[in-house]
Amino acid sequence: ILPWGKEHVAIVLLLVEEWNTTMTRYTGCLKRLQELEDHYKNPNDSETRIAMSLARQKMAWLHGEDPLTELAIHNAAADSDNDDNNMASMCASNGLGLSLLLKKHSEWTLEEKEAILKQLHNSKELALQNVGENNDSWRIAFAASCSNLGVAQHLLGDFQEAIVTMNEGLDAIVTGNEESNHYEAEMVTARLHCNLAWIYLFHGDDVVEGKKTTEKDLKVASHHARTALELVPITPNTGSAQKQQAMRRALGLVAECYARAGSAVTAEGLFQSAIERVLPGPNERAPPHAIIDARNVHMAYSQLCDNWDKRQGDAAVHKQTAKALENELGLFWKSQSGLVSGLWFYTKGDF
Repeated sequence: ILPWGKEHVAIVLLLVEEWNTTMTRYTGCLKRLQELEDHYKNPNDSETRIAMSLARQKMAWLHGEDPLTELAIHNAAADSDNDDNNMASMCASNGLGLSLLLKKHSEWTLEEKEAILKQLHNSKELALQNVGENNDSWRIAFAASCSNLGVAQHLLGDFQEAIVTMNEGLDAIVTGNEESNHYEAEMVTARLHCNLAWIYLFHGDDVVEGKKTTEKDLKVASHHARTALELVPITPNTGSAQKQQAMRRALGLVAECYARAGSAVTAEGLFQSAIERVLPGPNERAPPHAIIDARNVHMAYSQLCDNWDKRQGDAAVHKQTAKALENELGLFWKSQSGLVSGLWFYTKGDF
């Protein structure tokens, strides 16, 4: 059999990205990737090797499998050290950093923290080196790298650094020219605002059990949640799956702000609106980010009802729904912080 050419690579990776959007045909896509790796025999084409490794790792990452494929992505990152394609190198470092991050839920060793942050810092720096005056793709990539690094910094215990890093990402989008990649810029910006809203709302909860969000933090969280919501103004069951997820997450965060401010009736309406953003039907599997966001909304709605006179029955229903959603998650997505839905395993085609 003759070696496959780059046109085969493009077709197979396109199929993989389609799976990553719809979460369908997982086994079939893995088979195609294996065929591609078996038949594409150009040892000098490190860019394609990186693309194939990233595609396989991204699928495993979304599927919630044990990240044993980390070795492949590590090799890809090593390949990219001598590769002129900085975009491939950036994606490889990001993929490795995210894979290392989700191997645990907490209690990372110092060595593990350093390994995670090294890869995500490297991804951010590679993007920064290529940001030019009129290069929207690299500007969006830099903002996406800041978003992922900021999430990791917060999960690893550095609240202040997380805030600084995410604001760097927002500044990169705001100070740039009118984005030619408007949709991607909008989605990355919404993701950053949602991440910041989540951190300001919940960081006190993480540090001290029972600690309430301060009035100052609640005000900042509300600003970020509302800004994210304004970026994705769509009605239920319209727009892309990515926008539906962004809308659900933003609505849930705005609702949480109202709940913490004591506006229970308004919060309930917003939680109900978030729940209307339904997950895919039985023939498709929702991506883990969407399931985590839906789980978070039902759990927060349950807590709201639990503190409401004669609403304990509703609270129990939403708590049970949240548990059922948790059971749908793949192995290393289970019991993760709600903030991880703000992570993005991007590949070169995303930019």
